[in-house]
Amino acid sequence: MNIRQERNGNTMIMTLEGSLDAVHAPTFEATCREFLNNCPKHIILDGTHWDFVSEAGLRVFLTLLKELKGRATVALAHPTPLVKQIFGISGFSECFTYYDTLEEAKKALEKQ
Repeated sequence: MNIRQERNGNTMIMTLEGSLDAVHAPTFEATCREFLNNCPKHIILDGTHWDFVSEAGLRVFLTLLKELKGRATVALAHPTPLVKQIFGISGFSECFTYYDTLEEAKKALEKQ
């Protein structure tokens, strides 16, 4: 899994490429912890090239969402159909606002 971060003012864009599974979950969690102390107002997860998320990956999201509650908005832009299905089955679809494109997510969050 590749993780790229781009900070633009109050927004952090995290581009995820590959699978967020048990092997890669610790790296993703460590990456997220790096910015928790200096938390942006908005976090957009760009899911364009994100192939899969396992139970271990979902656990990282649960931890992240708990720590960010009331501090930041987390949105998911352009998730792949499989990732969107996994989030729906697991109930995580209720935790994120979904956007069809990264640009749509940026525009919507700028208004908040």
